[in-house]
Amino acid sequence: MRPAGVILDLDGTMVDSAPDLAHAVNRMLTELGRPTVLLAAARSWIGNGVRRLVERALSGDYYGCPEPLLVDQACSLFESFYRENLCQDSVLFPGVEQTLARFAAAGLPLACVTNKPGEFTQPLLAALGIAHHFASVVVGDNRRLHKPDPQPLLQAARQLTVPAGQCLVVGDSVNDLRAARAAGMTVVLVSYGYNQGADLHQLEADAVIDSIAEILQLVELTEK
Repeated sequence: MRPAGVILDLDGTMVDSAPDLAHAVNRMLTELGRPTVLLAAARSWIGNGVRRLVERALSGDYYGCPEPLLVDQACSLFESFYRENLCQDSVLFPGVEQTLARFAAAGLPLACVTNKPGEFTQPLLAALGIAHHFASVVVGDNRRLHKPDPQPLLQAARQLTVPAGQCLVVGDSVNDLRAARAAGMTVVLVSYGYNQGADLHQLEADAVIDSIAEILQLVELTEK
């Protein structure tokens, strides 16, 4: 496959942000007088935006739906705590920086599409030194247009001026897969991300890879 543009997910695909997200979750829970959670639990709840993460943390249940006013209060606390420690322990997954650089050197325009709010996305990309690679960054400020809705991917394609059918999506979850399929895009999933326990090999992705650097071989950008 040789795409005309590449659209990448953020959390779980390029960035291991779970430690900082879990820290903010536990500060929120402590403030509300609730028991804290293990990193593994918080990691399994990431991927559908801040509000769903908070709902899951409050209920201790992936499908939990606590009382909306409590969720509103908890979201405000979480966002305040996360803002203070956005990139203390978050790191790029191995191979991300080099892979983005190879894409750029090949002239492939890049977009980042995430369900994460913009106030956290742009500073995180900057802190990790990869913001300059992206011609388009589409964030999750509108909860009605979160992945798996295809609109964020289609918006990114328009901003890259690349036809949707010539875009490659790189993600880590069933939401990325569903959004890409609905947008008519090729999709590759990474096995190491925040996939909520799903067996990605059972999904109908075009490929599943164990390292993001493997994408270079798939798009024929490996060294000769």
